[in-house]
Amino acid sequence: MTLDDYIIANAGRGDEGSFLREFAESEVFFALAESPQHLPDGAATVKPGAELRLQFVKLEAGQLGLFYASKSDPRLGKRYGGMPLMRAAELICQLQGIDGMLIQSSTDAWFGCLKDALRGFVKDVGARK
Repeated sequence: MTLDDYIIANAGRGDEGSFLREFAESEVFFALAESPQHLPDGAATVKPGAELRLQFVKLEAGQLGLFYASKSDPRLGKRYGGMPLMRAAELICQLQGIDGMLIQSSTDAWFGCLKDALRGFVKDVGARK
């Protein structure tokens, strides 16, 4: 089962994110909202230190970084990047003013996770390595 499949199958069940450990190395994708450098259409390979602006969504729970479970999702747009879920969680935990992350499935199903739960996920997976 992929991360996308899991989110679709378990939408609305109120999962607190315990399943994230199983998908820690699964790649999640993000649309590039802006970049100060020219990037070709498609998947972006970016050098360390490059500045990228990710998309965010504002919900009642706060402002969440927006990721997609499938790179074929047309909502990604023409320019996108990807990283393992674990790295995305670490990134979100480091960003000021961001309350968590939202992972959109290839359908209308999604999973949202706040920073406290993400920190627990990062700590748990890091301890297992």
